[in-house]
Order: sequence, then C-alpha cells, then structure tokens
Amino acid sequence: MKLKLTLNLNQLAEYAEKERSRLAVHSVDLSLSETGLTDEQMPDFVRLLQQISYLTRLDLSINNIGDVGLSILSEHLLARRHPGLKSLDLRLNHLTPASWPVIIKLIVQLKLSSIKLSNIKSDENGTTLLADMLRSNITLKKMSLDNVDLNDKTNRI
Repeated sequence: MKLKLTLNLNQLAEYAEKERSRLAVHSVDLSLSETGLTDEQMPDFVRLLQQISYLTRLDLSINNIGDVGLSILSEHLLARRHPGLKSLDLRLNHLTPASWPVIIKLIVQLKLSSIKLSNIKSDENGTTLLADMLRSNITLKKMSLDNVDLNDKTNRI
C-alpha cells in the first residue's frame, strides 16, 4: 500500500506522531510543495523523514530551500539510503550554482529516475558535472530543467 501525503511541516509532525507504524511499513509519496519550508526548518524536516522507512517520491517544490537546506537534506537522504526514492522535485527554490555538486551526488548515489529543477544558474563546474553525469547515468529517465541557465557546453551534449 502506498501513502500519498501532501502536508506542511507541522501537519507532517502530527501525522508522524499519530501514524508512526504506518510510516514504518508503507511506501510514501511525500509532498511539502508550497509550504514555505526553509533552510532553518530542514533539520526538523529530516528528523521527521527518519520515521519513513520507504520514501518513494519527495516533492519540495516552491519553497524557500537554499544551498544549506539542500546540503542538510542530502546528508540525510544519502545516510539513510532511501532505496525506494525514485523522484525528487526541487523546482522553484533558492538554489545557486553551488548546489550542482550536491544535486549530481543525489542523482547518482540514490539512483533517481526523475528529478525536477528550475531557476538555477549553472557555472562551468556545475555544467561539466551535469554533462559528465548525463553521459554515464543509466537510471535517470526524466530530468526537468525549467529555466535552468546552462552554458553552451551542456547544450551540445
């Protein structure tokens, strides 16, 4: 059975408290889209994520997550090795070119099949990392890059 949850951080905390056993045994598609999630709230969010045994989809689009918040999330996701996580949506957050190494690491190490990004600029390092990952990655099936500013190096791939 798959749980599809669309909650804000407070609602997720309440749900996790009441339904701890369900989060431990069911696969979970989790959306905290448009909830105002910030870097400062990310440690609380990842503590709640620890209660989810089988996370399959995570939608954090349209929030206020920056490079620091993404790093905190990445550390948790990579340490927990959420093997079922196949889709990550980070569109319309406050990520900078410094986020590209973290994004690439998430795609590769979690073996994501789908990632959605938007409004991130890329410097030459980020573009090179992305291009190299795309050349060798076999698990990523869908990558949405809405309003992602890439230089010519990636556009030629």
